[in-house]
Amino acid sequence: MVVGATNAREALAGVLETVIAAFGKDPDLAHLLLFEGRRIRGASSEVLLSKGFLDFENLLRVLIRRGKKDGSFRDGLNDFAMASALLGATEAMIRDRLMARESFSDEELRAIFSAMLEGFHR
Repeated sequence: MVVGATNAREALAGVLETVIAAFGKDPDLAHLLLFEGRRIRGASSEVLLSKGFLDFENLLRVLIRRGKKDGSFRDGLNDFAMASALLGATEAMIRDRLMARESFSDEELRAIFSAMLEGFHR
């Protein structure tokens, strides 16, 4: 888990910080993960997910379950849907930045992520 986080919301914010830092240091890594990681492969048109992606998605669900226990998030929302929303929105914002479709700062990305986390609490 994220060191120093007192609840799941802080831990998820820490995960976002790690992603922002990693992609900021290595834009090629961001490009690879966001554009190449889930391509259609083979004649069957099957989309394959890497073990790393699945493990990361599972980490988000673990933190979300923790958040339901520590009061960071309300019950009644599907863990998988919450993880998908956080992951999808964050990926889209980072991808749009990489493609220079929209220019927004890390602080703006954090603010949107925080607003989503807050919405899961109400």
